[in-house]
Amino acid sequence: MKNQIVSHKLFELFERNKSKQFIFVEPGGNHGDYLIYKGAEKLAGLAGIKFKPVKHDDFMVSSYLDDAVIYIHGGGGFVPWWGGSVIKELKKAVDSHRGVIIVGPQTYSTDKLFLKREVVDNLGNNGSKEIFIFARDQISYSALKECLPSWVNLELDHDTALNLNSEDLATNSKSSGYTLYSIREDPEKYAFKNKEYLSIWVDPVNYSKSFEEWVKIHAHAKKIITNRLHSAMAGTILGKETILLPNSYYKNRAIWEFSLKSRGVIWKDELPICLFSRLAEYIPPLKAIVKRSKFQSLIRKIHGFP
Repeated sequence: MKNQIVSHKLFELFERNKSKQFIFVEPGGNHGDYLIYKGAEKLAGLAGIKFKPVKHDDFMVSSYLDDAVIYIHGGGGFVPWWGGSVIKELKKAVDSHRGVIIVGPQTYSTDKLFLKREVVDNLGNNGSKEIFIFARDQISYSALKECLPSWVNLELDHDTALNLNSEDLATNSKSSGYTLYSIREDPEKYAFKNKEYLSIWVDPVNYSKSFEEWVKIHAHAKKIITNRLHSAMAGTILGKETILLPNSYYKNRAIWEFSLKSRGVIWKDELPICLFSRLAEYIPPLKAIVKRSKFQSLIRKIHGFP
């Protein structure tokens, strides 16, 4: 369905405040995060609200009318190993804005000391303010419920990217027949024992130069195997067979249980690889061949990788 709404609670909150101007704050991130922004903007259009997108740096030096609504996009920034732009945005909003503040569906650390320091303490004693905080999985929601003051409105809702469908991604690309292994290479990476050498193995965030190219990489695949959460979401949005794998902490599994399992995404604890790739790990001469850049280039050419 073109206008299917998945983030129901957030949508209802948008509708209740539709007479107000919204400021949509973009914390930054990779191309996958733009699925989050795009999904929230679709919800805004369906709710009939007017919004202005604002980049992190601009938001941090700007002020807004008290009747405006500050909406900070969802994501995975409330964890210790990322830059903390969303944490700074929350603090800035609480300190300087008197109107409604909404933090979109997020993943949160379960470290109570971290949550107290970076979330609770930044909220201050502002019981007169309307602050809404959304978690996008049950584990984050439970951790926040134990820490947040009672005057904060805590909600559990789905990642806004899941409100999108293939038409929203403006792609008519046909599958090229390759299986895409979209595997993280950043602080959330997972130490898989083996590697698949006969399929396309790439971190689309590092490979793609634009959001459109990021989408194209996923749209051309017939199957997506990934531990990048938004590669899995792109897969289910585009109607691809999708397998989700672990990242470095509970995020992927928790969001799979809350949002993706019911959409047909398959969970696996271990990386699925073919027999050839398994053998390559134990035969040094063969492993030396498959790890060469020329071999990888050949695999991409054979599969029609964009």
